[in-house]
Formats: sequence, structure tokens, C-alpha cells
Amino acid sequence: MTVIDIGRDFSLVTGGRCRSDGPHSAEAFRDDLLVPALRGGGHVVVRIGGPSYSMAWLEEVFGTLPTLGFSRVDLEHRLIIEADEGYRHTKMAIERYILGLSPVSPESE
Repeated sequence: MTVIDIGRDFSLVTGGRCRSDGPHSAEAFRDDLLVPALRGGGHVVVRIGGPSYSMAWLEEVFGTLPTLGFSRVDLEHRLIIEADEGYRHTKMAIERYILGLSPVSPESE
């Protein structure tokens, strides 16, 4: 099992979507940390907390994984998002992005 703590292993400040947006971009996190961990096999735990996350950053990291060859079923089983109570909405948004859904369900509005 691989554990990635975004605040500890990446940055306490997250940036834009693309590398051109700076070193803390979603592309940098996804391509440099998350994808290699997933390609390594086994479960991958991503701990969220510390930084604030824009929906664009989350969508770029997690919503694009299926376009990189990861099936949604595989991600559901191997990618574990850990979050404390203060980040429960962020966790739910990530889980919805992984499933290819909007981060906010109509029922919750």
C-alpha cells in the first residue's frame, strides 16, 4: 500500500490545473505522485487535509484518471481517500469525480 499525504508529500498550497500554472498544479501532483503510485499496483491512500483545494484542481487530478488508462471500477477498489470531518465534502467531491459524476448531486442542493 502506498500512502500519499498531499500536505506532507506535495504541498500545503495547491495551484492551478496545468504545470504552467506553477509547481503545485494538479498535473504535477497527478503525474508525479498519484499516477506512479497507481501504476505500482496495490492500494493507494490519498490523505487530504491542510491545503485548500479548488474544484478545478480536484477535477484535474481525479476526474482525468480514467483518460490515463485507469478504469473507474479499479479506482473505486484501489484508491482510498482519507479525510477528517473538515474535509468530508472534498472527499465526496473526489469520489464523485472518480465515478465520472458532477461533484454535487442534485439531491444535496
